[in-house]
Amino acid sequence: GRGVPRPSIHWRKIGSKVKLATEMHRIELNEDIKTNSEVTHSTLTIFSPEPPDAGLYECIAVNEAGRHSKSAKLIVEFGPTFESQEMDVQWSWDQKPVSLSCVAKSVPDASLTWWVGGKQIGRHILDKNFKIRGL
Repeated sequence: GRGVPRPSIHWRKIGSKVKLATEMHRIELNEDIKTNSEVTHSTLTIFSPEPPDAGLYECIAVNEAGRHSKSAKLIVEFGPTFESQEMDVQWSWDQKPVSLSCVAKSVPDASLTWWVGGKQIGRHILDKNFKIRGL
């Protein structure tokens, strides 16, 4: 931030009521104040970001003359997980349809494929009895 008097700089995660926990050793705030200048440089560093860290962060500079802010979006990528589902046995009789579902959570979105007997349905197995639908 630039200003006279030199502004104080604060960081916050937009939409969160929890204060940025710099004492966790994963979040670090650094300020570089240039002497003989009105410039203060502030850096927010998140070490080993996790999915809950994703979101919009705002840097706020405030002095007696006013307030100014800038925001930045943090996207945390992670591989697919199936943590909230159970795959159980499904039964069908008299050739009644049966549905199997699978929901992968990831950033970016994962692509899903279905396999039976070591062969991919829709690629190696082109059988009208198998239908794959995306949600």
